Amino acid sequence: VARAEAKTIKHFGYKVLTAHSGEEGVRIAHSNENISLILLDIDLGKGIDGTEAARRILEKRSLPIVFLSSHAEREMVEKVRDITRYGYVTKDSGDFVLQSSIEMAFELFEANQSIEKKMKALQESETRYRLLFEQARDSIMLLELPPDGIPIIRDANTAARQTLGFSHDELIGQ
Repeated sequence: VARAEAKTIKHFGYKVLTAHSGEEGVRIAHSNENISLILLDIDLGKGIDGTEAARRILEKRSLPIVFLSSHAEREMVEKVRDITRYGYVTKDSGDFVLQSSIEMAFELFEANQSIEKKMKALQESETRYRLLFEQARDSIMLLELPPDGIPIIRDANTAARQTLGFSHDELIGQ
């Protein structure tokens, strides 16, 4: 079955490496930086199953994983629910569905990587802002102006707290 799937995927234009056990798949995924997607059966026979192999791979690498299985039962699909995955394809879905699922996995993975990169940049920006805000020698307070027109303190830096003689918790909301 693995050889037949590999042949089909090669016809899609992809290079294919085949592992004959979960353990071998994990080893290959960890040692080969050229791998850009994992197509993984859930039922791998003796040794670890596909879900455990996926967990081990994802501990060390961020890769899109598409599960390929002959099982369409709810319990099998539920088995992969807590694993970051980019698709679940049944073996009898046909070549077009398999190819589309692989293409979609690449697209989703790329979009996810882009979001993660933006989130990291946002966190770094927040860290820089927080440092500047707290270490400024001038008193700075962030105020909210509600409809009644009475400003509410939402944040105050160290200089403002020292000048006013209040703790952070005492100032917030005043």
